This record gives sequence, structure tokens and C-alpha cells, in this order.
Amino acid sequence: MARTIGKGAWIVTVKGIIAILFGLLALFYPIRTIEFIAEVFGFVLIFTGLVLCIGSVFHTKYNKNWKLWILEGIVDLILGIIIVSIPVLAVTTYVLLIGIWAILMGLWRIYQAIKFKPQRGILLFGGIISLIFGILVIINPFAWTAAIVIVLGIYAIIFGLSVTFRSLS
Repeated sequence: MARTIGKGAWIVTVKGIIAILFGLLALFYPIRTIEFIAEVFGFVLIFTGLVLCIGSVFHTKYNKNWKLWILEGIVDLILGIIIVSIPVLAVTTYVLLIGIWAILMGLWRIYQAIKFKPQRGILLFGGIISLIFGILVIINPFAWTAAIVIVLGIYAIIFGLSVTFRSLS
């Protein structure tokens, strides 16, 4: 890859090293890593909220929906401030929504298994697995949050190693 990229290969190497470092942080500090990701998202919401509010005020003459833009900007600001202030709450809420979604999908699959004979086995199996997963997530969202971040960390390390080694060859 270094030959095909030329002098810019170092950029790909740096990208790989950053991915490896992120992966290691995610493995050794999964909760702090997810809090950091939530905080970054919160700051992005604060920034976009400010941009929407300021932009809509300056463009009231050109934008008929400026009041909706201000409302959206205010909502972004409020959510951003909440997420930055209490990132664990934001992450827990998100993981709980995943758990609720998994339970609903599990119940839907079980209903489909009762209704449709040809795929009964696979629908029932998928429904039960989804239901169990959803219940486990609801019972302990923190453990599942950490598990998701650890899997993300492993992926980042593998990705980073492959990109780095490929850029050096």
C-alpha cells in the first residue's frame, strides 16, 4: 500500500495507530470510553443547537421556518447540555431503548412463529433469543454497555493493525 499511496502512506499508518489506541482504551476503560463518546455527541448537539438558533435569527427574512429552526436548536442545546452533564444517563437511556426494542422484536418474532408454519422454528428461535437479550439488557444496562464497547475496542484494534501493517508494506 505504501507504494500505491506514495508519500501519503504515513497518514494511513497514523489512522491505524489511532484506531489501535482507541481500541486499547475501549478494552481497558469501556465505561469511560462510552462516556467520552457521549460527551462528544453532547458537545456536537450544543454546537449545532447554537448554530441553528443564531442562524435562524439572522435569516428570519429568508427562512419562513425560522421558528421551527429555533425550536430545534433549543432542543439540541438542552439535550446536549444534559448529555454533557450526565453522560451515563444518556448512554443508559440508549442501551435501555435497545433492550426495549429487542424485547418488542422478540415478541413480534414469536407471534410470527405462531402465525406462519413454514418458518416456525427459525422465527421462534430468533424471537426467544431476542427476548432473552432484551430482558438481560433491561436488567443490567451497564454490563451490556461495557460489552458493546469492548467488542468495538476489539474491532478497532484489528482494524488498526490491518491498516497499519498494510500501509507499511
